[in-house]
Amino acid sequence: KHQNEQVSEINEVDFEVSLVEKIINDCFDIRCPPGKVINLDDINKLSNDLTDDILKELNKLKRLFKYTVTVFIQQKNGAGLAFGSK
Repeated sequence: KHQNEQVSEINEVDFEVSLVEKIINDCFDIRCPPGKVINLDDINKLSNDLTDDILKELNKLKRLFKYTVTVFIQQKNGAGLAFGSK
């Protein structure tokens, strides 16, 4: 094999935690910019949308992984919890 082919194979199976964290943070920042007040009625949709956004971005990496994403949104006072998972 050529050296480029070996590098390509390694890149397809490497799991880069920092890249995944960046994807998660970017998706969150787009849906929930600082200072945005989130309506309680929109929490379920928001958690599902975040889950979908993150999965779409992870799949764009074309890595040989199957991803499970779970998003939990909890009110600061602990009163409510909403989540989406796929």
